[in-house]
Amino acid sequence: MERNAALCTHYAACQWVSGSWMKRREALWSVLLPYRGTAQAVNDLVAGHLDLLFMQVDAVREHFAAGKIKMLAVMTPERLAAFRNVPTMAEAGVADFRSDTWNAIAAPPHTPRPVIAKINTAMNELLHTPDVAQHLVRLGMQPVGGSPADMAAFVAEETRRWGEVIRAANISAN
Repeated sequence: MERNAALCTHYAACQWVSGSWMKRREALWSVLLPYRGTAQAVNDLVAGHLDLLFMQVDAVREHFAAGKIKMLAVMTPERLAAFRNVPTMAEAGVADFRSDTWNAIAAPPHTPRPVIAKINTAMNELLHTPDVAQHLVRLGMQPVGGSPADMAAFVAEETRRWGEVIRAANISAN
């Protein structure tokens, strides 16, 4: 029997949810193993104890550059600038599989709109300065920016999309 073990880090973390989604969608025979941390999972991948690992690219970048692991695909809609030779999931044959992590700036709910606008403008400017943008790209990130309304719509869509995956895989926070 061929093994297709999808191994992840923390239970209910984004990698666990992505692995659960892939297992369910592609009908993979796999075992999802909870790890206490990223380093243990990556070390096991490098040592050949794991068949597959869903992980942020920054956590495996050095091992990839040294040829100790092979990145099969990135889970972003487009190739990452820092990993141009690594295909997307769609290019690797798994259509409609997007699981990219993202960061956002949040403020308390009653923060005055002018304050939010000022922070938003400053963050958008910062994200697109050459030094910051290049640094983020080296980390495997893609600087985006946008408005608070853009972020609210994005979070609503991510909540809907991942809520379906979490419910289907019966993942809980406990």
